[in-house]
Amino acid sequence: MLINMSLPLLKFICKLTVLILIPIFLVGCTSSSVRNNQADTLSTSGGFEKEIVKTSHFYLLTYQKISESNQIVSIYIEGDGLAYLDSYRPSLNPTPIDPVSLKLAVLDPSPNVLYIARPCQYVPREVNPNCQNEYWTSKRYSPEVVESINETIDKIKNNNKLQDVRLIGFSGGGSVAAILAATRTDVIDLRTVAGNLDTTKFTRLHNTSPLTGSLNPVDYADKLKDIPQIHFIGADDDIVPIEVVYSYQEKIKKFDPDLHCVTTQSFANTSHTEGWEDIWKKSILQVVACRN
Repeated sequence: MLINMSLPLLKFICKLTVLILIPIFLVGCTSSSVRNNQADTLSTSGGFEKEIVKTSHFYLLTYQKISESNQIVSIYIEGDGLAYLDSYRPSLNPTPIDPVSLKLAVLDPSPNVLYIARPCQYVPREVNPNCQNEYWTSKRYSPEVVESINETIDKIKNNNKLQDVRLIGFSGGGSVAAILAATRTDVIDLRTVAGNLDTTKFTRLHNTSPLTGSLNPVDYADKLKDIPQIHFIGADDDIVPIEVVYSYQEKIKKFDPDLHCVTTQSFANTSHTEGWEDIWKKSILQVVACRN
């Protein structure tokens, strides 16, 4: 009797569960597709072409605007994207909701501009079997992540017969850009926007777990000290506050007390993601050089 009476209730619960889960699933899919479409539309408006590049560890999305061979290429590296849903839950898809680095790349009038998304952003997980959430959480700046972007740069350079590179990184993309600048031999200058340049300082400020398995730009201070670089800081940035860049500077000072090659600029009324497009329009062509 109890079993018979519970069947209608069970059927009702099953139907209710389906009605609840299907919209959630569809919203998740739509959200992901909307983010992809947003990036495609934005890049197309800037005259970029899309290419998925295969590397040793991941397939990476790139947008390219290449018109002059044997010239410098400006390379924009995306931030961490949607790494977490809240303080405890990693997202299932790190594709950025607000692709700040791509927005800045589209503004760049240089003849050769390359945008590189971070591993597991935009490219479906079934194409990227190595995309476990550790690669946008604790291992977001791991050797394999850095190497995949390094390989992408080499392939694009070789395919288009390009010369030196200018590295521009937003947020966590600034971490990757700095590490690449320290390890490559073709970098003419480094620029970061709200760049996470000391990951240990970053996690301590936010009282979160260390980024186990990730590389830290400050560990390359001796190699970075001679690279012309400028770091743009948002005065209202509570994600990567100014203390993170100051900590990076202190590490560089151990090798170059006068910071001959390191410049910082702080901007009022600018947060982690807001205000950078207007600033970038005035800063893209800014000369970055070491002082005598």
